[in-house]
Amino acid sequence: MRLKGINVFEQHAEKIALAVFGVFAVVIFVLQFGLFGTRNTVDVGQERQVPPDRIASVVQQQAERLRGRMDAPLEENEIPSIPSYEETVLAYLRKPAVPSGATRIALAPSWSGVSTVVVTADDARPTMGDDERYLVPEIPAPGRPIVAQHASTVDPFVPAQVPLAAEYLPSDQPYDKRFVSVQVPFDRADLLRRLSVVPDDDEIRPLPSSWWQGTVEMLDVEFVRQRLMPDGTWGPEEVVSPLPGRFSLRDRLASTDERRPGELRDVLALEATNRAQIRRPRPYRTISGPAWEWPGLVEERRSSLGDIDDITRLVNDRKRMLNQIELIERRIRERRERDERRRESERERGGGGGGGAPGGGGRSDGGERTWPGDWPDVPRNWYAQMGGEMPTETDTSAEDRQIADLRRRIAEIEDRLAAMGLDPEGAPLVSDDVPMFSEQLESLTARGGPEQITLWAHDLGVEAGGTYRYKARVRVTNPFFGRERLPESQRSLSESIAMESAASDWSDPIRVYEDRAMFVTGGSPAVLLLAGQGSRNATANVEMYEFFYGYWRRAQTELSPGDLVAGSAAMPVSELPRFTVERTAEGQWRVTGRETMLESKEIEIPAVLVDVVNTATGNELLAYLGWLADGRIGAWRVGSVEDGFFGFEVRTSAAGGLTAVVREPNPSEDTDRRRPTGPIGGAGGEGPGADEDGSAPFIPPSRRERGGSSREDPGQPDREW
Repeated sequence: MRLKGINVFEQHAEKIALAVFGVFAVVIFVLQFGLFGTRNTVDVGQERQVPPDRIASVVQQQAERLRGRMDAPLEENEIPSIPSYEETVLAYLRKPAVPSGATRIALAPSWSGVSTVVVTADDARPTMGDDERYLVPEIPAPGRPIVAQHASTVDPFVPAQVPLAAEYLPSDQPYDKRFVSVQVPFDRADLLRRLSVVPDDDEIRPLPSSWWQGTVEMLDVEFVRQRLMPDGTWGPEEVVSPLPGRFSLRDRLASTDERRPGELRDVLALEATNRAQIRRPRPYRTISGPAWEWPGLVEERRSSLGDIDDITRLVNDRKRMLNQIELIERRIRERRERDERRRESERERGGGGGGGAPGGGGRSDGGERTWPGDWPDVPRNWYAQMGGEMPTETDTSAEDRQIADLRRRIAEIEDRLAAMGLDPEGAPLVSDDVPMFSEQLESLTARGGPEQITLWAHDLGVEAGGTYRYKARVRVTNPFFGRERLPESQRSLSESIAMESAASDWSDPIRVYEDRAMFVTGGSPAVLLLAGQGSRNATANVEMYEFFYGYWRRAQTELSPGDLVAGSAAMPVSELPRFTVERTAEGQWRVTGRETMLESKEIEIPAVLVDVVNTATGNELLAYLGWLADGRIGAWRVGSVEDGFFGFEVRTSAAGGLTAVVREPNPSEDTDRRRPTGPIGGAGGEGPGADEDGSAPFIPPSRRERGGSSREDPGQPDREW
């Protein structure tokens, strides 16, 4: 029977499809199991044609063999011999330039008849056209500098071992030195982005990573300073020299000598060995004074004091109450002394008590009235009505209660300050451990590492009383140095070994403290007394400070008009020695002697007290002092610290210096010191004026945002000593 409308293909289509897939399956089966020919295999290491089911076992066996070879001890004869550099060079020189049988390439036609290929000089060296230049990266400028000043006593071994350092130090011990430390951040991540950027311009090629990765390093950090001139303008720029005795590549980078092969390798080796001294050199060793702290930490400590207004109020209230107690106790003493003199005078006259009217004194044996002086004796109950002393001795009980109340309130204030981590003077309570700077010294362009690195330097060339500002720039390895395959327009880039960044912004100004200071903390104007008591001269209570042997030393005195500002400073509990250091015949540095330098310290400021007067408003006192050098007269607000945070710092340092111990000189290399010997100093900020009662107020540091620049208080006023 014949099917109508259906051809043969349509009748057998499913059988054809089944046959095709069957053949395909047979081929796969044969190839998989290798029935005809080679089985399906995989190359694993040195084992060839490993079937899939044996891959794991073969890999494991090879790993075990490799571990065994690594753990096995190395035999002496297995150490490869490395030929000397000289032998290697000579071997290359003996080798023929053209191997036997090879085609010679010459720069000119041959005279020997040998078939040659002539190549011109331009063809011999592959070059790039000017339309195929390399990207020239711009080195990012450092961030804005942070500044802080520090002072301490330098180890006497330092000038002995580093003669150039002696130029910056006093001629005799103690080697007290004040310097400025400058810190800047450098954006490492930005540098890597600039080195690896792919230009949009097709005619500019990106830098090959082999040119800069692991080879572009920080070679020099240069700081520039300017000094504020008397007319208010900034003076010329001066480059801050590296610390004498510390490693620096600056002179080598500035050398005009012809660059030699292998110089880049030598420079990179020196950088890797001395990376810490290039980026963050340590100050000189010290034997007295607080531990040095990098400017960023100093700024952080200032900003961590908390509510400055609250601290200011508490410390000022405490000082005012202490002055009130002293005033009351002095009043009691003076009244008792006057009463004793009065009784003694009455005993000498031998008379009885007078009447209640003015002038009612006693009578002598002859009955005549006697007078103690030019003025009649004023009854005691008149003193209070005339603004004098307390009327009767029985009133001391009220004064005692007043003193007890003031002392109770002082104790409460001190407890609140302690809860804030501050001592009674408002200074931070110093812990035993000073944090160490923990940033790793990573390669500038190696993979990984921090996005930002910290750089700093120290300026020993500042002068006391000067105001300075700083900026910074860096020099890094030039990725084009020694590269020959450069276009003609960029050939000059290969001549210098370093590339220089742009300069940073200027820092905030910093005023370097003088070595002596003076504050008028209290006083009283002249007073005309009653009842033949004459007058009371004006007085001024003065605190004098001088930086000596690592700390500020304080002397206090009470002056009358005409008195010279001078006093004896309180000395520390330990001795202040002068060391003798010498180098022995064996070449070892040793301390060969020591003697006590002094047992007392006299502080003298060439000025005399002229007068103390009330201001026109009557709410504060002014002390006038005359300078002996030129006869000028200056005015001080009594009880007001006009020097910003400077007054707070010197008082804190003086307190710490009383218990500080002088460390033994150390002739070895510098070591990081973790523990300070006194309170941590800071700087910066402004404070309020004088309190109405004449007490010296606490001057807090100014508020600053974290992470910003340090604006250290230019602080100390322009006063000539």
